[in-house]
Amino acid sequence: MPFKLSALYITTLVFCIIEFLSFSGIIYGWGALVFVLKEQGYFTDDCPVNSTEVVTVAPNTTYRYSDANGELNQSANGGCDMNQGGCKQQDEMLNLVFTISAFTLQGSAFFWGLIYDRLGTRVTRILFSIIEVCGCLLIAFSTKATSIMVIPAMAFLAAGGIAVLIANMQVSNLFGHRKSTIMTGLSGCFDTSSSIMLFVKLAYEANISLRISFLFLAGCTLLFNINTFILLPSKHIPYPLPPGYTARGCRKDGMVEIQHQGEEDNVMMENVARSNGENPKANEEEHDNKPAENDDRAMAMKAAETARCTDFPTLKSCLLSPLFILALLYVAILQLRMIFFLGTFNPWLEALAECDNETVSFYTTVFVFCQSTGLVMSPLCGLLLDRNKSKANMSTRGPYQDLLDSALAFAVTSALFGLFSITILIPILEVQYVTFILHVITRAFLYSLVASATPIFFPIQYFGTIYGLLIGLAGIFGLLQYPLFLLWTNFLNNDPFYVNIGLLLLCGLTFSLPAYIVIHVKRKSTLGVPIPSD
Repeated sequence: MPFKLSALYITTLVFCIIEFLSFSGIIYGWGALVFVLKEQGYFTDDCPVNSTEVVTVAPNTTYRYSDANGELNQSANGGCDMNQGGCKQQDEMLNLVFTISAFTLQGSAFFWGLIYDRLGTRVTRILFSIIEVCGCLLIAFSTKATSIMVIPAMAFLAAGGIAVLIANMQVSNLFGHRKSTIMTGLSGCFDTSSSIMLFVKLAYEANISLRISFLFLAGCTLLFNINTFILLPSKHIPYPLPPGYTARGCRKDGMVEIQHQGEEDNVMMENVARSNGENPKANEEEHDNKPAENDDRAMAMKAAETARCTDFPTLKSCLLSPLFILALLYVAILQLRMIFFLGTFNPWLEALAECDNETVSFYTTVFVFCQSTGLVMSPLCGLLLDRNKSKANMSTRGPYQDLLDSALAFAVTSALFGLFSITILIPILEVQYVTFILHVITRAFLYSLVASATPIFFPIQYFGTIYGLLIGLAGIFGLLQYPLFLLWTNFLNNDPFYVNIGLLLLCGLTFSLPAYIVIHVKRKSTLGVPIPSD
């Protein structure tokens, strides 16, 4: 690959990473933002004024909301005085905000997938840029009296965030057999972007208002224009890359066949190649002279894609397959486990910290800081997926080897979620450092795996639609998070033990997906398809 072409690929990737870090998964820093919103008194209008409401937030410890302002104060059994104000109604409204925004992120994925598949990259990026700006401005100009503005604001940030992910995942197509590693790295950036809310919290504690922080974020959306109008094609980046492809496209003959971008884009892409000092004919000759190993890689990738197209010739065949149904069950259960933890993080932490405001602030900062390490954790999943691609001759890999390799990654992710669910059950504050770390790892693995495995399971032409459906339908299932929160607060004496036990048992069901993958691939091998033993 020529140096200039490599530099162009890397530049495109770098700007995608900046976009991911700035906006994609920003709503998952909710634990930090909700602390600031409580400090500012958002959603306290419904707090009880002339009644005393008693709740139990931990075994043998009872607290009550005061008559005067709904604050949580000490009863005879405890030692708690939450000076930041608030009440159960406020917690329920804030939890509802997160539930709606989480559902919007997941539920809108299907529609973004359709827009991306049908209208291409540029239209998708223009739309999500506008939505992100609207979300930032709504929070910037919201106040305690207009707390309701936070609901559409978070929904906009969520919808724009998932669109960033869907539109930018195609950049991994530029990096050949390391596609899975790049995809999981980008998913890690999605996780790390939650740290933006930590910076908002730290800025607030440094007397920088919420308005200034979000006006600054709104201005940062101008960065989107670099990839939208300069580096990325107006439609899609094909996979596998045809000979002579540049970061903006490839020669006319390859583009029409693989990408269907049209005459205008083809001419533009040839001009980009020439402007980089490249000769399309020279690129073709260089491609013909590449080592046999690269040819083996190309043949292996093409064989795998051909097998997927044969097994799933239509979108309907994909959606009705056991593979899709089990993948949907897998994502839905594990995502509910994760969302329930994030949505109830603040009241759960207040109970463990006995409502000590400084302790809650400290552990919230530690948690959101841990979330920022998702960028480090996610590539581990990609390396797990790509573990067999560099040590064996690519010519010996069967068309279903990528699918078989993914089984271990799915099993490891399920096991990690089970361990995460167990540590949550331990009512010791110091143990939750382990919970925070496990949360980062499980979340990084989950989203990295879903993004990377979708093109391994199904033809690349359906990626946007199928990925959007997986996340969207799982988002509908994730709406159970709010009823579970109400069950916890209103019927289980504010003790989440039994809810967490139920979620732990559900996590056990997710092992059905890796088991099915192994059985499915072995069945294919009995039909004469070569499956290497390694």
